[in-house]
Amino acid sequence: MTSIKYIKHTLRLMMFVLGTTVLFTACFKDDTTLADKEIPLIEVDADKTEFNIGIGDYVTIDPQATQSFGDQELNYEWALIEDEELEVISEEPVLNYQFIRLGSHHIRLKVTNNDGGIIQDYSVNVITPYQEGIIVLSTNEQGQSDLSFLKTLTPEEEAEGVVPSFETGVFSRINTNYTLSKAVDMDFTEERISISTQDNGSMWMLDSRTLTVISEEAFMNEIPGFSPLKMVGRQNIREGQIGYRQWDDNYVLSADGRVYGYSAGLNEVFESVRLNNQVNYSIVHGYEYNIYFGQDKEPYYSNRLYAVDIENDIVYYMGDAGYVGYNNSGPLFVNASIDIINILCKETSSTDGALYVIGKGKEANSNQVFVVLLQPNNMSRATGYYTYEQAEDLSITQATDLKYNLKYNRVYYFNGNRVYQWYATTNSNEPLPTIDESILELDAGLEITSMEYSEDYTLMYLGVNNPALGEMSGCVYVYDIQSMDLLNKYEGIAYKPVSVYYKTK
Repeated sequence: MTSIKYIKHTLRLMMFVLGTTVLFTACFKDDTTLADKEIPLIEVDADKTEFNIGIGDYVTIDPQATQSFGDQELNYEWALIEDEELEVISEEPVLNYQFIRLGSHHIRLKVTNNDGGIIQDYSVNVITPYQEGIIVLSTNEQGQSDLSFLKTLTPEEEAEGVVPSFETGVFSRINTNYTLSKAVDMDFTEERISISTQDNGSMWMLDSRTLTVISEEAFMNEIPGFSPLKMVGRQNIREGQIGYRQWDDNYVLSADGRVYGYSAGLNEVFESVRLNNQVNYSIVHGYEYNIYFGQDKEPYYSNRLYAVDIENDIVYYMGDAGYVGYNNSGPLFVNASIDIINILCKETSSTDGALYVIGKGKEANSNQVFVVLLQPNNMSRATGYYTYEQAEDLSITQATDLKYNLKYNRVYYFNGNRVYQWYATTNSNEPLPTIDESILELDAGLEITSMEYSEDYTLMYLGVNNPALGEMSGCVYVYDIQSMDLLNKYEGIAYKPVSVYYKTK
């Protein structure tokens, strides 16, 4: 009997539990149905996600967050992400934050309500006025030197209608405790600007972003004959464009006829190793690639230097530690009765290319012009040449700085107030331009003093001296290389230009 009562009790209990479970389940499903209703979605304004500001300035970002419906409270979290670390910098709806470090900065915004949230990323570029643009090194008749700069406008400045204009006297205004004198050449990498001068053989290093002086050293007391004329070895060419400018070192041709190495890292000038410095050089030409001198003062990183002893008509070659150390053309040109006029190296980062040696016949009143091709690993033997008769004066002289343009496969150079081009290939016998065969002629009285290309080789920057403008005689003309159309002209913006570059970030 007890067993039957127990069984009935157990059955009643099971029925109660089952009924309760069904009732609870039904209620749960009702709640779930209610939870499936639409929730308010958050949206932020993403029309502008990149900002450009000056160092020390505040960036203001108003995300203008909205909800699809309702009026739930929105919570904001602004975070700065640096080196994969996240730092919350504000919880206000509108960010107002000061940046004191140069470079690009990553900001992440998180906006949430009770039902969800959204994340939006922003980029803030903190730049200086000298981050990117045209930079001009100039020197007047009294030997005073300075820098001028034309800033490339940011998208914000363009939208505001800002008109670009050169800032003059930049070096002297920024570096009030220093005086720059007798500057003759300039070079830059991603972080540094090198300036060589004939003021006691001084070499200057500037921060390329702020143009402030890092170091200045006079080397003439240590090396009495050191008086810079030209720096070589400044560009890393990759796939037809100027690539990263990593190293700060240079070869320097001096007025004493020697070629020196300049190591910014060692802050030292020294006679270049593996190059015969017992002769007088008057021309240097480099395979324009990164140059780095190690502790042993050996050159590294695929840099190659060609130097010419004009008096004895010998071309010298020096490679880096990974290539043949050095060689020269020996009596090749003397035996062929050729007077060397100039040289041009055509090569890229992936090919050896060729060295073009331009000369004329040694005989008096000779009209013969020679173009001889040499290879670096065997310079005592010509791998190709052609010769022709030309009575008119050549446009190329010993002082001509020949610049190869990889994009258009042309050589461009200047002489006086004219610009010339020459189609130099191993398969072409195209004569060199005569003095009258120019592709551009400026007005009489103007003098072209420097030439450079844009990073993509499509633009030509000419430093022009116009004495009629007075002390600030320096000008910059910008041309489209393919059409040689004048795109911009900036006059009276410097002393007599020594060097002109388009400086990148």
